[in-house]
Amino acid sequence: MPRILFIALLFAASVLSAQDAQPTQDNRSLAERAAAAHKNKPADSGSAATAPLGQTADCGYHNESIGLDIKCPAGWKPLTEGQMNVTRAISHEISNGQVSPELSQRLIKFLIHDSSGQSVVLTIDPLHITQTPDQLKSEFMKGTKAVMPNVQFGEEKTTLSDAAHSFVAMRGVLPLQGLTLFQSYQLFQLKGSLLSIVITTSDQDELSNLVNKVRTLMTWTAPAATPTP
Repeated sequence: MPRILFIALLFAASVLSAQDAQPTQDNRSLAERAAAAHKNKPADSGSAATAPLGQTADCGYHNESIGLDIKCPAGWKPLTEGQMNVTRAISHEISNGQVSPELSQRLIKFLIHDSSGQSVVLTIDPLHITQTPDQLKSEFMKGTKAVMPNVQFGEEKTTLSDAAHSFVAMRGVLPLQGLTLFQSYQLFQLKGSLLSIVITTSDQDELSNLVNKVRTLMTWTAPAATPTP
């Protein structure tokens, strides 16, 4: 299984854990219902998660190695410990054991969401072989379709790119447990690694605004002299 597919698997799991659905008759969030389905008990949604490497105490992201900082939007928060556990468990299950909880923890670097269910997930694959934009898109879509066959891909005109950093971007529509999620997939190849940011909302009209918002929160600085994975 290509390593880029691992990232696609993690996106699927991260959406399940980060997206808060509207309450159903049992008044549980989508994350808690997913946890119950996979563990036969509700997720612990009250305690703070152990922050992924690079996530700061104020819910932002700092990576000196690649020279990237992301501020946390007002009102957003990291996933709870229960949601993090759900992410890792689902990644392991839907990959038939090929994506271990340890791999999930290593590749997922930044996960935040707000009360409406909008979320931002950042992963870094440190063992990526540089590809052309078309190759990257093709492999990403193929890998994601293998995990989420209902996802529909389209053109993404709003990107996180700036003058010095060119992102390969796609848009996806994902029906999931009674919800329709609208996602922007933003991929950037750097130093033999693949940085991937997935931005998710349940409001189609809000997605471009959310991508633009994330771009304004990103600051590129000079990377460290000795990069670390």
